[in-house]
Order: sequence, then C-alpha cells, then structure tokens
Amino acid sequence: MPCVAHLGEVARNYERLRAAGIGVIAVGHAPPAIVERFVERERVPFPVVTDPNREGYKHVGLGRVSVWHFFRPRIILNFLKLLFRGEKIRRLTHTEDVFQLGGDFLIDRSRTVLHAYPSRDATDRPSVEAILSWAAG
Repeated sequence: MPCVAHLGEVARNYERLRAAGIGVIAVGHAPPAIVERFVERERVPFPVVTDPNREGYKHVGLGRVSVWHFFRPRIILNFLKLLFRGEKIRRLTHTEDVFQLGGDFLIDRSRTVLHAYPSRDATDRPSVEAILSWAAG
C-alpha cells in the first residue's frame, strides 16, 4: 500500500518532474499481468517494469523486513494515515513480497547513481519535493 501511494504521488506530479528533467521508471515485483492491470487501471503515465525475482532489489542493496516490523507504533500510524487518506489495501499474490523494502534512485543518462534513497521501513518514501531537490543539486 505505501508503494502504491508513492506511485500515485509521483504520477500526480509527473509533469513537474518532467519539467525538471526527471524521467521516471517504476520497478515492482508483482507478476507482469498484475503490473499491466495496475498501470491500466491507475493510468500511470510512466513505464512500470517488474522484477518478480527481486534481482534488481538485491543488486542495489534493498533489504527486507520481518513480520515484527509491522507492529511498530510508527509503522501502524503511517498505515492508518494512508487508510484515512483513502488508500486501499489490496490482496497480494503468492509471489509478491510484502516484506521487501523499496527505494528511489536518481540516475543520469550515463547510468551513474546521483542519489540513492533506500527505504528504511515499509512506509518510508521520499516526497516529490525531495526528489525535485535532489535533481536541482
């Protein structure tokens, strides 16, 4: 749910990001058919690719959390905030990994990582404002 909320924020601000010279590619780990349905349903304006084996996640050092992670008061509070904002909890397929952490990366055309933001917990995502400030340098 937090990653879907983050994608929504990025999608709503996509033109601002493009105007700042930022292209967006999202990577998920759901099966391709689920990603395709999501992109169609949510009308995501940028490419979304899938990494079901999470090889890319491992390559950039994105970790996983334990089940106990979700019982931390701050995590519960952040999930409740998302629910009150209207975000929906959806069923996961057997291949999706709720324990996998995400991240945001600013990469230039020569594939150099200019900024890496590995999520510290399941609800940790940078704001669009933060992404814009990374690009501004």
